[in-house]
Amino acid sequence: MATNWSTPPPRTLKLNTDGVAKGKPRLAGNEGVIRDHHGFIRETFSENIGIQDSNFVKFYAIREGISLFFSSPWVTTHSVVVENDSANAINWVQHHCKVLWRMKNTSNSIETFLRRSTRFTFKQIMREANNIADGLAKAGVLRDSNFKAYFQNQ
Repeated sequence: MATNWSTPPPRTLKLNTDGVAKGKPRLAGNEGVIRDHHGFIRETFSENIGIQDSNFVKFYAIREGISLFFSSPWVTTHSVVVENDSANAINWVQHHCKVLWRMKNTSNSIETFLRRSTRFTFKQIMREANNIADGLAKAGVLRDSNFKAYFQNQ
């Protein structure tokens, strides 16, 4: 498993997501960042999602990142590698039948997005390779308002 972030190949974006709950359950935040093959940030989000547990927020962060990608100008031109440091979250995305019942709505939403495109790959990574997402997820816990942005080439 990689311990450093690496760039994706050309015409591929990398979506790193993470979620943090300050306890079980406690105040929670999630975040995602989409970068291109140069390592430039193309899209990002950071959210406070209220009281949740860590399994939910990490899974929900993937859903939010995929949703952000589908609203982007790159949806028709790029593939996406989704990375997250949660083995559970990656497993649930790949095997919807294994999702806990309380997360079925999120799972159904992810499944609906993935039916629209087959250009997604999912990968578990070490937390050390997910520093930006980890840091912004921690900031999301403290946010009063949610943040989303996308950046185009100059």
